Amino acid sequence: MIKNILQGIVQGLTEFLPVSSSGHLLFIQNLINLKENNLIMDVLLHIPSFLVIIIFFFNDIKNIILGLLNSNSRKKSLKIILLIIIGNIPAGIFGIIVKKFYSCVFENINVLIFTWSLTAIFLILSDKFKNNFRKLEDINLKDAIIIGISQAIAVLPGISRSGFTITTAIFLGIKREDAAKFSFLLGLPAMLGAFLIEILTLKSYIIINKQIFIGLIASFLASLFGIIFLFKMLKNVKLKFFGFYLLILVIITIILKFI
Repeated sequence: MIKNILQGIVQGLTEFLPVSSSGHLLFIQNLINLKENNLIMDVLLHIPSFLVIIIFFFNDIKNIILGLLNSNSRKKSLKIILLIIIGNIPAGIFGIIVKKFYSCVFENINVLIFTWSLTAIFLILSDKFKNNFRKLEDINLKDAIIIGISQAIAVLPGISRSGFTITTAIFLGIKREDAAKFSFLLGLPAMLGAFLIEILTLKSYIIINKQIFIGLIASFLASLFGIIFLFKMLKNVKLKFFGFYLLILVIITIILKFI
């Protein structure tokens, strides 16, 4: 049960904080042999993160859907939906390619050291962009493709999906809160797609026992805290601190590797 709670908390926090959930799970797997956990828990952990995004951005999602029914706002809603669809195409293609090299990429601590370092650099540099003025409605096709490519690269363990897409949007001149909003709206289809693919690849029935349920509750609460904390840090222009945190983890990982 302790392992399920720990896995749920790590997944929930790091799904939203820009420090890579997959990277932390790989790190902990190597640290305390979490590999004994079954695949069902890994698959189900997508659910709390998905629900937290729906809850946190409920008004935005509602406005987009209702906008389709209003002739005055239909064009705006259709544009956002189209950009989200286009932005998810690179991740779909890249994800299929990378899956073929699963053991070489997703279980390799050397990959994690490189990708955590890269994410840290992006986060530290993003705080240099403090005066962005472009809003969510100003995001265009080129922006969606570039941010979508960032999301695709985040398939790699150690590359934070939220961190990479938010910082990329910031580099493109988009306001920090709007960059985060588009990042998580973009992530909804990606999370749902990953969940459905993993469900289909399971070779056993999903049975949610007490241990798994408690792990999912822990993940939900950690996810809620993570997304609230992220937006607070965005307003205060402090993403660099997440970058420094990742650099510390890189140093620890290198040390543990040679012990």
